[in-house]
Amino acid sequence: MPRRRKYESRKGFTLVEMIVVLLILAVVTSMAVPAFSRQINDAKEKKAVTEAQGCVTAGTGLGAQLYSEARSTALQSVSTDANASDAVSAALTGWASSVTDKGPTLTGDLALTEGQGQYYLKPGQLQGGNAAGADELKAAAGVDGTVEDFWCSGTGQIVYLRYFSADGILVAYTNNGTSGSNIAIPTPDVP
Repeated sequence: MPRRRKYESRKGFTLVEMIVVLLILAVVTSMAVPAFSRQINDAKEKKAVTEAQGCVTAGTGLGAQLYSEARSTALQSVSTDANASDAVSAALTGWASSVTDKGPTLTGDLALTEGQGQYYLKPGQLQGGNAAGADELKAAAGVDGTVEDFWCSGTGQIVYLRYFSADGILVAYTNNGTSGSNIAIPTPDVP
């Protein structure tokens, strides 16, 4: 009888039970950590695309304002529409790195299609350039990343934008539609 009490009074786990529990925890952890990391990366990519969208929207607003102001000023000082178009084009060229009605064709992971524009993650064949209005566009959009370059159409609509997020994710936007016909900006009547 005394022996039986000795075994009954022992409490705790055996070494084999501890090893089995640790192995189960290791297997569960090895499956959960990559899934969690994938979720974090997906969230960062979605945030970067959303910030690039904000930059495109803010840039189109700034471009439309610049177009309207330049056109109004040009029409007051010149007599023909052709000369006014040259002045507007010069003003937009001083702001964006290129004035064109179509963005470049890009390759990469298509993240979002919006209207005629597309947002790419891990884009290839990026166009070079440095837009003078990049800091102004970044401030207007209120983003933490960097607007590296952008192009606009003859009416100020963004047709290409390269955005580098604060998390280190590069997003490129391109609009291959004829953007000049998609936006109508009223011009003031100038006597």
